[in-house]
Amino acid sequence: MTALQWTLLMASTLTIMAGATISPALPAMATHFDGTAHLDWLIRLLLTIPSLAIVLCSPIAGWLLDRFNRTHLLIAGAMLYVVAGTSGLWLDSLPALLVGRALLGVSVALVMTAATTLIGALFDGEERARFMGTQAAAMSLGGVVFLAAGGLLGELSWRGPFALYLGAIAVVVMAIKYLPRDTRPVRLQGQATDPLPVKLMALLMTLNMLAMAVFYLIPVQLPFYLASAGLTAPAAAGGVMSAMTVMAAIASLNYGRLAKRLSPMGIFVIGFAWYGLCIGAIGLADHWISISAAVIASGLALGLLMPNAMGWLNRATPPSRRGQANGLLVMSMFLGHFLSPFASVPIVASVGYSAVYLAGGALCALVVLTLLILPNPE
Repeated sequence: MTALQWTLLMASTLTIMAGATISPALPAMATHFDGTAHLDWLIRLLLTIPSLAIVLCSPIAGWLLDRFNRTHLLIAGAMLYVVAGTSGLWLDSLPALLVGRALLGVSVALVMTAATTLIGALFDGEERARFMGTQAAAMSLGGVVFLAAGGLLGELSWRGPFALYLGAIAVVVMAIKYLPRDTRPVRLQGQATDPLPVKLMALLMTLNMLAMAVFYLIPVQLPFYLASAGLTAPAAAGGVMSAMTVMAAIASLNYGRLAKRLSPMGIFVIGFAWYGLCIGAIGLADHWISISAAVIASGLALGLLMPNAMGWLNRATPPSRRGQANGLLVMSMFLGHFLSPFASVPIVASVGYSAVYLAGGALCALVVLTLLILPNPE
């Protein structure tokens, strides 16, 4: 693998789990800020406010990427990632922390959209499908490192996980050294007016939003669910989520092989079906061991759904519009992240943790039924 490929993969590790890195320390943070008004909502917003910023900024990032140097934008995003991500090391009020987390979301919007757009521009055909599977695996393996380390550092202090964002310094250095210097999009005559695949984009954005809303039931609620089941250590919650992301990485690394045999729609059906079974099993579990097993198994579905959406979209989108298309796809992913606690917290408060996971499993089943009767959007 080339230095350029490693750089794009390293950049990708900063993205999908950026908000969840502090998840294992949420109970300790709740204790530290005990007495703050609306504490339950504010603590969970620390996890999800980056997603709102990504939702708002990803379309803008995509617009910029179709007009300006993509390497420069990725470097700028990684530099902001370092500053905003580490803000929790010195800030000591929830409102200030929320501002830092929002700026982290701005940085992720730039880095993730830029990395995916560069992959779409620099690779083609089966090589692009394989590398997007590898990209998704890198995101998952980054999650293994960040979540496990976040759990361990959370044992020392609730501030500990914020130190992990310093790792983006390496991405800045690698991007400056190894990414192509001139990555401004080439516009051919008539290319600027090439249409976006609107029907396909609508489907992929909807599926991404729903998949990520269900996925975020895990980092938002799992530490509290495991604590209620008798597993209270922050490192334990981080370990379970890390094991889940290992399974996601295994699935992603095999995505290229599966894509040769099944259509993208078929992969979505398989992915959501397995996802629904696992998420529903979390709700039916009555012990922390069975809860953990179901969480870990759900990673297989996540590892297929992410590269499937990105690969299908980049294959079907004109090169001159890929920045915009990827920006909208990233927006849909993190819209699911942001909306997840607004849907799950009231359910947990009224009927408990099991019900929210059963509802997530039912939603996945509904998606599968819809996909089975939906015509191909291409």
